[in-house]
Amino acid sequence: MPEPTPLTPNQHRAADLLGRNWTIKKVAAEVGKSEKQIGRWKERDDFAALVKEKRDALLSKIPSAKATLESALYATTPKGEPDWPVRVKAAQLLMTTADPEGLPGPGEDTRPTLIFVSPEEDDASAAADAR
Repeated sequence: MPEPTPLTPNQHRAADLLGRNWTIKKVAAEVGKSEKQIGRWKERDDFAALVKEKRDALLSKIPSAKATLESALYATTPKGEPDWPVRVKAAQLLMTTADPEGLPGPGEDTRPTLIFVSPEEDDASAAADAR
């Protein structure tokens, strides 16, 4: 079987656009070819590999959902103050997607334990410990 001809500049451009999730219709219009022609190009192994390479390169630059949520834990308002609603929502979403190995098993107590320490109690216990 003869070697396939090298990809043309138009095919490289089409692969790049497909890797960016453009529709076949838009890609065809951009490179001046028919949608049918773009479909035939997609059947080529080398073209399909180039589309995948372009898509993978693009995806590697996009932060993961987890990284985005972790960044949101430090969200601030335009005034520079903590944006608590955003921070709390990010924490909730991170907890719902947590590793199930760290979650309680069936029958285990899942009620939250809240501990409140007033500043006065904290200072008094520190003073008592110092004596």
